[in-house]
Amino acid sequence: MIPHLSRMHFLAQLQDHGLHQHQIILKAISQAVRSHMNQKRDDGSSYLEQHIYPVASTVITFCDQTDEALTPLLICGALLHDTLEDDNNLSAEHLHTLFGEQLTTLIIEVTKPCLNTYPGTTTWDKRMARDKEYLTNMKKKSREARIIKLADRLNNLRCLGTSRIAGKQQRYVRDTKRYYVPLAEEFPWFLQRIKKEMKKY
Repeated sequence: MIPHLSRMHFLAQLQDHGLHQHQIILKAISQAVRSHMNQKRDDGSSYLEQHIYPVASTVITFCDQTDEALTPLLICGALLHDTLEDDNNLSAEHLHTLFGEQLTTLIIEVTKPCLNTYPGTTTWDKRMARDKEYLTNMKKKSREARIIKLADRLNNLRCLGTSRIAGKQQRYVRDTKRYYVPLAEEFPWFLQRIKKEMKKY
């Protein structure tokens, strides 16, 4: 089932936890809307409703069903995890001004570096080099960064069937097995769900 979550339904989930009026979370939602409002998934669906809100919702559900503490930092990190990659008008400095050092550091942890800094004669070569380094280093990142990245990957796996990009499904499952399954071993909740999605391909 392809995930889809409207802003209204995400706010209702926050309300269940008494967080629907938390100012930093509301500010993060507003920034996520500014950064992604015109962005679409491979199938043309709203990026906010098929990815951003569902990733944040998954983080909340993960905390509900495990012993993990649900914090505003974790929720905001999930809401903003793609902003520096996807919003050319938002810099790390501006993010720091808006949200402070702790959250900005978390967003930087989950942000992939610029392709231009990696070797390779093609974009594909550069992307492979970058992703290998990025995902290998993810094990050294903060616990919050690892949780957000696993929620991000789980959502992308759930949406993988909608992609019409040649070879994407096989490549995505291969990279998931190589990098994300080992990363998820300390989080059985994610490991179980990621493996379930992988079996579909």
